[in-house]
Amino acid sequence: MPEVDVAGASRTRHPLRWVASIILLVLAAQLVSLLVTNPNFQWDVVGRYVNAQIIGQGIFTTLLLTVIAMAVGVVLGVLLAIGRLSENPVARGACGLYV
Repeated sequence: MPEVDVAGASRTRHPLRWVASIILLVLAAQLVSLLVTNPNFQWDVVGRYVNAQIIGQGIFTTLLLTVIAMAVGVVLGVLLAIGRLSENPVARGACGLYV
């Protein structure tokens, strides 16, 4: 097999990546401009509601439920993985059916 000389090789150019990046940056700038300059958003009202106690309670409840759901999911996933690796055909079949 002949030796391959890559010393003179050049990098592959990707002009469409640059075009896509520029388009995404322009769209992001337009979104920021819309959010900042549009009077219909009424940022003073948003500020009042963000600082309301009930919003904080809702965020706390959401995060608590997220942690609980993740813990249950991890425990259930580990148990199902152990069941799938089991030598017991009934346990392996039941876990496989569930998965």
